[in-house]
Amino acid sequence: MSIGNVVISLVTKGMKLAVFYWLYRFRVFELGTGVAVFFLALVVEDFVYYWQYRVGHEVRFFWAAHVTHHSSQHYTSRRPCVRPGRAGSRTTSSIGRCRCSVSTRCCC
Repeated sequence: MSIGNVVISLVTKGMKLAVFYWLYRFRVFELGTGVAVFFLALVVEDFVYYWQYRVGHEVRFFWAAHVTHHSSQHYTSRRPCVRPGRAGSRTTSSIGRCRCSVSTRCCC
C-alpha cells in the first residue's frame, strides 16, 4: 500500500464517520447494547454484504466498478472465503472462474 492510498482511505473513512455521527442525531429509536443486538447486527451485516456483492455481479452498472476486482493480475479480496479441497489437502478445485485451494484465500 502506498502512502497516498493510506491518506485517501483515512480521509474517506473520516468523512463517512462524520456523516454517520450527523445521521445518528436524527435516530428514531435505539436498539440497546445487549448480546442479542450484537448477534443480530452480525447477521444483518452479513446479509447486507451478501446482497451488495451479489448486486455487484449481476447489475451491469455496479459490475462496471466491481470488474476491476476480478481482472487484477494479483487477486485481492476484502474477505477471504476458503474453498476446501479433499479433507484438508492442498489440492485445488475449480469453482466457476475462480481457482481456489485450502491454503489460499479467494472469493468468487
